[in-house]
Amino acid sequence: MPITKKDLNNLQKSLISEISKFLEEHVINKLFKLEKDVGVLKKDVGVLKKDVKGLKQDVERIDRKLDKSIERADRHGKSIENHEERITSLEQPKFA
Repeated sequence: MPITKKDLNNLQKSLISEISKFLEEHVINKLFKLEKDVGVLKKDVGVLKKDVKGLKQDVERIDRKLDKSIERADRHGKSIENHEERITSLEQPKFA
């Protein structure tokens, strides 16, 4: 039985149809899924960046507070030592 042009056209259409189904199922759908996953990951990275920025600000604030407390300790260190000396001299018995 000879193959006609119509048969070849039908065969070509069915091949194209099957190839497009295969590509859609195995390539295009997976690419779209990856694109969605990448979008979710980008959002997660954005949230993490904001969290890290907040943490950096907190650390900087704590560092400033520590620096100020060290400066205060340096400034008040001598007066505290003087108070301690006076207290110890008052605590010593004078009857000896």
